Amino acid sequence: MKAAKGKQFEVILVESQDRLWRDQGEMFDALKRFRYYGVSVFPVTLGTDLTGPTGGIVAAAKGMVDEFFLRDLRDKTRRGMEGTVRRGLNAGGRAYGYRSVPVLDEANQIIGHRREVDPEQAQVLVRIWTLYADRGMSAKGIVSVLNQESTPPPRPAKGRKLRGWSVSTVIGSKKGFGLLNNPIYVGRIVWNRTQKVRNPDTGRRVMQSRRPEEWVTVEAPKLQICPDDLWKRVQAVREGKRRAARGNLRGRRTKFLLSGLLVCAECGANYVIRKGSYYACSGHANRGPAICSNGRLVRRDRVEDAVLQAVFEEVFSAETLAYLTDRVNKALARLTVHPDAARQRLQTELDEVRAKLENVKAAILEGIRTPTTKSMLEEWEQKVAKLEAALALTAKREKITLHPATVERYLRDLKGTLGRDTDHARTILERLIGKVVLRRQGDHLVAEVGGNLPGLLNLETYWVDSFGAGRGI
Repeated sequence: MKAAKGKQFEVILVESQDRLWRDQGEMFDALKRFRYYGVSVFPVTLGTDLTGPTGGIVAAAKGMVDEFFLRDLRDKTRRGMEGTVRRGLNAGGRAYGYRSVPVLDEANQIIGHRREVDPEQAQVLVRIWTLYADRGMSAKGIVSVLNQESTPPPRPAKGRKLRGWSVSTVIGSKKGFGLLNNPIYVGRIVWNRTQKVRNPDTGRRVMQSRRPEEWVTVEAPKLQICPDDLWKRVQAVREGKRRAARGNLRGRRTKFLLSGLLVCAECGANYVIRKGSYYACSGHANRGPAICSNGRLVRRDRVEDAVLQAVFEEVFSAETLAYLTDRVNKALARLTVHPDAARQRLQTELDEVRAKLENVKAAILEGIRTPTTKSMLEEWEQKVAKLEAALALTAKREKITLHPATVERYLRDLKGTLGRDTDHARTILERLIGKVVLRRQGDHLVAEVGGNLPGLLNLETYWVDSFGAGRGI
C-alpha cells in the first residue's frame, strides 16, 4: 500500500484475486484504497479491472466463493488432523520429553509420525516434578537451578531466541499447559485446545482457547512419564498455591508508570516490579544469573523521577517550544491553504463515489440483492455523506495561527497528566520516548532515554535526534 500511495506502479497483474487478500473485509478496504491511489487490479482468471465500475460487484461475488472455499478447506484440514490424533500419531508440535519417530507403511513410505519418550529429557522432567512437589521448590527456583547447570531447555517457539529455561515453561501460560500441568505426561493427549485467530484491528494472528467440548482427548499409556502418585502431589501443590493467590489481594497486579518501557541492556528483557517498590530485570529474576547477570535493583520512584526529569528538561526548553509551535502552525496552514484546490479535490472524489453508488443501485435493480451488495450500498452512502460534509466545511475555513503560549499550556496539561493518570501517561511516554534502556555502570544504573518530539502532537512521522542519554539513577 505504501508503494501504491507513492505512485510507484499503476497496475497490479495477479493470477487470482485470492492471492491479494484473505477475506472480503480486506478486499473491500484494499480496493477502496487502490481506487483512490489510481491503481488498477487485473486478476488473470477474471479478466476485468476490479477497481472499475463493475469490478467491485465481480470481486464481491468471486470473494464469497473464495471465502467459502477457504473455510471448507480449513474444516477438511482440521478433520484430517483429528483423524491423525485419534490414530495415535502426532498432528504437529512436540512436547518436552518426547521425540518424533516416522511411521512407515508396507511399502516403506512415511505415513506419519508418532511420539516416543526421550529418556534424557524424561529424567529432567521427573526431577522438576520432584523438586516442586516433594522439596517445596518454586518454579522460579527450579528454573534458576536448571539454567545454572546448563540443562538444555525446550526448543523456543519459531522466531524466538534460545534463552534458557523460563518460569512460564514450567508453570504454563495461556498458550500452553506447562510442564506441571500437561496431561500428556500421564498418558493422555489433549488436542484442539487452542486456535489462531486474526485480530481485525492489528492484522496479527493471536492464540485463543477453544471451548472444552471441542477438545479431542486420546489415551496414550505408552507416553506416560510421570507416575500417578507424583502427578497427584504436583497438582495438590499447584491447587494450594492457586487458593493462596486468590485469597491474597496483593496478588493483583498494579500498573506503574514505566511498566513495559524499561529494558535491560544486557539481555533485552523488560524490567518488572520486585519486592514492592523496586524494578528488576525479569531475565535475571525469572531465569536466573546464568541467563542474565544483571541482578541490580532500582527504586521505582527514583527511576520514574529521573526519566520524567530528562523528558521535561527537553520538552520545556525554548528550542522545543519553538519547534512544536512551528510544526503546529505548518500543519494548520496545510489544512487552510488553497481552499479552492481543496474543494476541487473533494468534489472530484465525491463525483467518483456517487458514480460507484449508482452502479451498486443499478446492480440491485437488476436483481443482485446479496449481503455484499447491501454492505457496499451502506459503505458508499456513508462515504458520500462524509465527503459532502467535508466539502461544506471548506467554505468556512479561515487561516488559523497558534500562539506559543497555547503550546506551552498544552505541555503543562501534559505534565499534569503524567502525574495523575498512570494508564494515559504510560501511553504518552511510549509514544514520546519509546523504550528506556537501563545499563549497569559501576555500582549504579544509567537510563538511556530516546526522544520523538513530533509524537507529542502526532503531527509528523519522522524521528528527531535522541535526547537525555546517560541519565544516572
